[in-house]
Amino acid sequence: MSPSIISVIATLSGITPDDVFDRVSDFASFGDHVPMVDRITVTDPESRDAAGYVRSSSWSTHFRGGLLQWVETDTVDVAGRTVTFEQSSGDLGSFDGRWAVRETADGGVEMAFDAAVDIGIPSMADMLNPVAAQELATGVHQIVDGLFGSGVVSVETGSRLTQR
Repeated sequence: MSPSIISVIATLSGITPDDVFDRVSDFASFGDHVPMVDRITVTDPESRDAAGYVRSSSWSTHFRGGLLQWVETDTVDVAGRTVTFEQSSGDLGSFDGRWAVRETADGGVEMAFDAAVDIGIPSMADMLNPVAAQELATGVHQIVDGLFGSGVVSVETGSRLTQR
């Protein structure tokens, strides 16, 4: 199978890296900004410390006239300002990636989203995986606009089909 890789990088101003991380790690709020989201439920971790924690999130999104549903394991690294996720069950063949936030040299903030998605239908992967990646990129753009509004300086998107 050939997953599609999507990368979205947003440059932000007027907000701290910690505030950006707090917002992008609040997956439950994404539905407020993205029409394609039907429902996101985040399960609180059994234990949480200042450095990080592991949680579960359940997703239901509209895709090509139907619903895609999956559960993912989210590893939240508060100190490193990253959330790494991997589908643990669901409709997709595979879906994994990360959100990362860092301060730039000029005092701005960069938020990066990188993911690999495989729709899980080998005979249609070359056609559907890029469509899924494009829908994902659109959703991430909507999340960035919804979470940061006028603080968005720029958003760049890249994608490619890759062999794993």
